[in-house]
Formats: sequence, structure tokens, C-alpha cells
Amino acid sequence: APQDVIRDPEANRVVHLPVAARKFLIEGLPEKEYLAHPLWGPHIRHFPFHAGQPEAVKRAYESAMGITMTDREAVEI
Repeated sequence: APQDVIRDPEANRVVHLPVAARKFLIEGLPEKEYLAHPLWGPHIRHFPFHAGQPEAVKRAYESAMGITMTDREAVEI
């Protein structure tokens, strides 16, 4: 049988998968604190996983987030 299969319908209604910084990703921070954050602050205007996306996707993201992205050659994470 496959491992990690949740067969109980009640137990598998919401399955919380492991994720780094869950509390931060759910609750967020006020913009001033976000910008000052040593890990997340540098990424607010640069999202490395957008590399290679069409320009329209970048602009849609900027519009949704209310920011202007910056181009960077490399990101330290």
C-alpha cells in the first residue's frame, strides 16, 4: 500500500503539509517590518522564482502586490 495515504475522510479534509515559515506566510508583517526583515525584506521587490516569466506575468504580479520588481543577477537565500 502507498505510504502516507490518509484514508479517513474526516482526517484528510485539511492536510497541513510542512512548510518553512508557515506563521509568517499566513500572518505576514506590516510593510515596514517586512522591509526590515533580514531574510524576507530583500525579496519583496525581487522574487527569484519569477525568472523567465513573460513580462505580462511580471506586470500582473506587480499590480497585484502594489510594488515594482527589480532585476537582479543573483539572489542570496
